[in-house]
Amino acid sequence: MKKKIISTVFFVILTTGTLGYVKSHYIKELIFKTESSQIEDNFYDKYEMNTLQAVKNHLLHNQLLYSNDNINTKVQILYLEYLLKNNQEKEFRQMAEAIMKSLMTKEELIAVGGYIQDESIQPVHKASLEDNLKMYKLAVRAYKNWDDPLYQEIANLLEEQMYKYNVVKGKLYSYYDSMNDIREGEVELGDIDLKALAVLENHSVDWKGLLQKGKDIVEKGFISRSFPLYYTYYNYDEKTYSTQEKLDTLESLLIVQDLSENGLYKSETIKWLKEQIKAGGIYEQYDSKTGMITSHQETIAIYAVISQIGKNVGDIELYTLAMEKMLSFQVKDKENRYFGAFIEKGHDELNEYDIVQALLAF
Repeated sequence: MKKKIISTVFFVILTTGTLGYVKSHYIKELIFKTESSQIEDNFYDKYEMNTLQAVKNHLLHNQLLYSNDNINTKVQILYLEYLLKNNQEKEFRQMAEAIMKSLMTKEELIAVGGYIQDESIQPVHKASLEDNLKMYKLAVRAYKNWDDPLYQEIANLLEEQMYKYNVVKGKLYSYYDSMNDIREGEVELGDIDLKALAVLENHSVDWKGLLQKGKDIVEKGFISRSFPLYYTYYNYDEKTYSTQEKLDTLESLLIVQDLSENGLYKSETIKWLKEQIKAGGIYEQYDSKTGMITSHQETIAIYAVISQIGKNVGDIELYTLAMEKMLSFQVKDKENRYFGAFIEKGHDELNEYDIVQALLAF
């Protein structure tokens, strides 16, 4: 990996029973008496500890963290985020090393999916802007926290390689496919990590202007005041947003989550989420034109992401509404092998992405 001096500005932006049994009026009393962070830390402690143990048991038992044949990129990066948030330096370094050693394309970008390059498996040749921007952002934060040169090296490498392969003529592309040497003509709005782009722009002249372009694409993807979610794709050639009839709610909410981390969320979206949960729930699919529900399936990840949005915007009502819904999926039987984890109704196995998103909601 190439080394170079990282300036101070590199870090400026990153510096700057069950719940269902609890009466709502008690929650409101807690809100008035304590800060939101104290509510999170104290009120949900036992749920978080049970979930953390379940996640560790499952991921380690199934060798999904450090093995050479089962790494899942998105789960890894989400779990890295949790470890950084909770100052778990040893585990964070171990996983970061595993990713950088095993899950890289020949272009030295983090590969899409969960397959490792070794002699027995065909090398992965597709890299995602989303995964690499998030890993870059985590490396910057980790270097700031722990002053370990490994993270400086990771950040420098990803900065150079992302610009080389995911940026063309001032445009961000979601994927680079080295097998065909192509970049697809669309960018996924959920891939545009604004905080990571802000740091990149402040650190390198190459990235100048990409933050504003990304911000414009995301903000103009807002569907409508009556259905205040976001389109998920933008086509550069046609200069249009995704016109798919059915909107994937989770993908759209991940866009809202990133906006909420940057103070760019719409108040209409927060209001709509609260109203919909109170009316029954948030569902996995809606008609993108009418806002009508097209699938009544509720998912763990949707409520986990909404909980994180609630924390980001400081809306305790939204946070608690979403947490109530999320915790309804939690396995509370101590005799169950998945005690503390989350399983969707009608399923008997865990989804790793869901349970790590749930962990981040606490």
